[in-house]
Amino acid sequence: MKDNIPKRKQVQYTEKELKRINRRKRRIIDELEELKEEKKENKIYPNQKRCGKKLVHKFHKDLKKVVQLVIGLTQSGKTGAMISLIKEIFKHKDIIISTEYIFIITGLSSKEWKSQTKNRFPEILHKNIFHNGNLEEFKKKVKGKKNVLIIIDEIQYGGRYRQRIYKMFKELNFYEANYLLENDIKIVEFTATPDGHFKDVKSLKKHSKIFKLEPGDNYTSIFKLYDDNRVKQAEELLCLKSNKELDFKLFDKKTKVFNDTLNTFEEPKYVIIRCSINKNNNDNYDKLITLFKKKYNETEYDYIYYDKDNNDIDDINDKLKIKPNKHTFIFIKERLRCAKTITKTHLGIVYERIPKGTPIDSTIIQGLAGRCTGYDIPDDLVCFTNVESIIKYRTAWESNFE
Repeated sequence: MKDNIPKRKQVQYTEKELKRINRRKRRIIDELEELKEEKKENKIYPNQKRCGKKLVHKFHKDLKKVVQLVIGLTQSGKTGAMISLIKEIFKHKDIIISTEYIFIITGLSSKEWKSQTKNRFPEILHKNIFHNGNLEEFKKKVKGKKNVLIIIDEIQYGGRYRQRIYKMFKELNFYEANYLLENDIKIVEFTATPDGHFKDVKSLKKHSKIFKLEPGDNYTSIFKLYDDNRVKQAEELLCLKSNKELDFKLFDKKTKVFNDTLNTFEEPKYVIIRCSINKNNNDNYDKLITLFKKKYNETEYDYIYYDKDNNDIDDINDKLKIKPNKHTFIFIKERLRCAKTITKTHLGIVYERIPKGTPIDSTIIQGLAGRCTGYDIPDDLVCFTNVESIIKYRTAWESNFE
């Protein structure tokens, strides 16, 4: 990334344009305050506020900066930090930007993400919130614009070489420092698992800054769960014989630790299990449920299905917030990969699917392991996942991903 422009060129507005921008400024600040009062999840905590202020301060004081990367542990408050960033920008007396030129995007193909994000942000910004399915619309809107702020959630999705966001940014010249500086384009990326993207951002040198979002008070990380012996190794639960018939004896053997854990709960709990999938049909999904129903009969246990094709519920939190009458298995398929915040009050166990071959560490961290971190975590919640991925992630986090 070569550049011969020393700093971002700031747009000069007419008096009429400034009045319009300031009216929208006040409106968005008022909307953020209303959302904070209405919804507990919209409260901005001190760690999120500090992060927002740091990001705004860096863009204000250092006009060479065009990209900032924020790395925060799963469920530590990255969305709150995004809200804080927007609020601090509009509160800042020396920063002028139109609400129409603020975009919140992700490479995730997730209507859940879009719905959850719209629920957290002011209505005035809803038309500029895009997930992977409608990024072409974002490209049309942002093309040729000056003085733009682009917030990218879960940058590990789509931001790597030849992926969707990468290709789009290449077309828009967003990898050219001169173009970003000339047009005052500012990009802030958020993730818990930067993968190789950390090095990509660091290679921008004077044009980039990397922050760690430190967790707030009472945060429970996957490392804390591991230290408390509440992270256990998951097994491949789809137990089949060589002729593809169900192997009930092997299933009993592989579920011993799971069964022992289930029997420790004094009250009924929800148990989330990610199923093996078969791209051509539901055979694997159905077979795993058959194994469970033989071992845990339907008179003593409840069963719920939560996947893209066959839902007993529209939103998993509608069920999780209600105390169950008996242990309830929730089978998921292609759900709860990242970003989604779930209610954990009555959650007892999450059980991640272990793929054939070597698991992808970032997928493991962002999956069910990441969903059972955050604030107000029950003391008895247990996570079955790939333990080695947790250990490697801790090493990366403590070394600042170097």
